[in-house]
Amino acid sequence: MKKEELYNKTVDILVQAYLNDTLQHLNCYACAVGNMIAANLGIKMIKEDTMIKWEDYGDKKQVNWFNGLRGLSYASHEEFKKEIESTGYSIVEIDKIEKAFEGVPEEGDKMFNGLMAVIDVLDEIHENQDTLVTAAQKERFKKEIVC
Repeated sequence: MKKEELYNKTVDILVQAYLNDTLQHLNCYACAVGNMIAANLGIKMIKEDTMIKWEDYGDKKQVNWFNGLRGLSYASHEEFKKEIESTGYSIVEIDKIEKAFEGVPEEGDKMFNGLMAVIDVLDEIHENQDTLVTAAQKERFKKEIVC
């Protein structure tokens, strides 16, 4: 596997986000990539009512990675680059991760299914061909039900 340490770190971040309920679809701060960036830059996730966002960091109060990824001109190039590079992944790889998370069908547990799609993309990026590793990583996303 290529960059196994990065693979494991990324899965750890996503498991933590899932278990802490800081993941949201269609929210640049709280999607899979938003959580990866926040964790890598030490940005605290804040829950306000039904919305999750980043605590202000420095003089920045907005996400730049998504705007830059989509070519929107108001994204600061340096902040966009800093956010993307913090993850250890290229822009192309981040785009694949984003599309995997957001691109799952609406039926079923969309959050869980999005994360399973992200693991599949991480396996592709890291050239992981060990199905036991994949199965073990996916198993980590199962929340325990307490009666």
